[in-house]
Amino acid sequence: NDVRRSIASLQAEPRPQQSLQEALSSLIENKGLFHHPVPTMHDWLDTPLFVSKDHLHQVVHIVQEALLNAQRHANAQLISASLEQRDGRYLIIIEDNGQGFDVQAATQNGDAHFGLDIMTARAKQIGGALEVNSRSGQGTRIILSWPPPAPQAKPGGEQVAAALAQELFSAKKS
Repeated sequence: NDVRRSIASLQAEPRPQQSLQEALSSLIENKGLFHHPVPTMHDWLDTPLFVSKDHLHQVVHIVQEALLNAQRHANAQLISASLEQRDGRYLIIIEDNGQGFDVQAATQNGDAHFGLDIMTARAKQIGGALEVNSRSGQGTRIILSWPPPAPQAKPGGEQVAAALAQELFSAKKS
């Protein structure tokens, strides 16, 4: 009876992890993290987007850094983040109507904008890219883009259960 229950549990679908939309909503709704203006989130995808835990971690940290930078440095009245899919890639676009900055000067002065380097490195970790568009007095737009995650070739619960059942059956015959 215990063996059957164990095999049945292997065949059951795993509980889905948190979608990217849920993780981003939780981030933005974190009252202790964001103050005025509170960022808004727009989800333009038709279905929840599930990615690996590492991928989720990288994306959430990029978005968090971009939103916090907008709050701390931009003197913005509006900050928004949107999730969409375009040309086969996923995009998160973070925009503010703040004071903006000179992107070229910021990238040349690495100490002043170390956060941009970290966000770019995180984007590369997921096979993505980070684009920063800003001009003094005209706000900032950060675009994180990445390809859809490749399907992972892992044995499903049914194959694992069948292998376990075969092992148990062989062990009983011996």
